[in-house]
Amino acid sequence: MYIKTESVIKCLTQLQNAPFHYIILRNTEGELPSRLAPFKDIDLLIKKSDRSQALDYFHKLGYHLIIHPWSKVTKDVGVTEFDFLKNDENLILDINYELVFCNFERSKFQLHSEFLQNEIWKSSRILSIGGVEINYIGCELEFIISAARCIIDKRKMTAWNFSRLCYLYNSIGNIKTVETALQVIFKDRFTEVINVFEVGVWDDSVILET
Repeated sequence: MYIKTESVIKCLTQLQNAPFHYIILRNTEGELPSRLAPFKDIDLLIKKSDRSQALDYFHKLGYHLIIHPWSKVTKDVGVTEFDFLKNDENLILDINYELVFCNFERSKFQLHSEFLQNEIWKSSRILSIGGVEINYIGCELEFIISAARCIIDKRKMTAWNFSRLCYLYNSIGNIKTVETALQVIFKDRFTEVINVFEVGVWDDSVILET
């Protein structure tokens, strides 16, 4: 059972008409617009300066704040609290105001570099989902964020996610940007992590255990 397709398309249209900038950060397994399961969310990036306007906009559209599942995790200085919004159609928005990644212990969120904070807005692209043109994350940034999310946050790499990450890796135009970001995130595991995407064969040992 999935969230009604028309409800998802309605949400995407509301984003398209929003009076502030946004980027959709992922569409895992093509779940938007017709395969979004209950309790799954739509991941958004909105500029920190637009937070009040965005919350007011979504409130007027029938969304209300609920407790974020990562609310108790420590956040570095400069990381704005995440907002989790839900409407009466059980559609959930997970809003970030900066690009962040989780440390290996999953005990703290840290900011990505200032370069990536700016680059994501420059490199976003227009994508049609359900006939609605939305702002979607660019290839390099999607690879960086999704690799960290699967390997550290989720401790799980599905076949779909690995296939998607390999596709993105082979589509990257600026490999230096990606390598620099991954060296910060994975440190001494960087070579091991990047190798699985170069050879296109997943190795479960890359999933980092604490």
